[in-house]
Amino acid sequence: MSSLFETHKDLHIRLSKDAHASLRALLFKHALSMQEFFEEVTQLVASEDRLTLRIIENLVTKKAEAKLNKIKNQRPLSELDQDTLYNLLDKQSPLQERPKEEDDE
Repeated sequence: MSSLFETHKDLHIRLSKDAHASLRALLFKHALSMQEFFEEVTQLVASEDRLTLRIIENLVTKKAEAKLNKIKNQRPLSELDQDTLYNLLDKQSPLQERPKEEDDE
């Protein structure tokens, strides 16, 4: 018989007090625990739920834009430099669908 430690992983995350309070209050209204909520979100990610993947893609875009804005604030970029950076970020996106290579027959 396997123990709880062998079948489960603990997760510790840092949330702002306001975000934590809002989430907890909303879940309480629906008689859900944070454990139930995060377990469900994890299952949605694991099953590659379309809406959940869209949320992840939006986060990837926000993160890339934040990096780009940080670079832009350090040194103004020409329009050509901006296009080049966006293209590089787009190519490096782990969520970017790549065309499947066909086998040579």
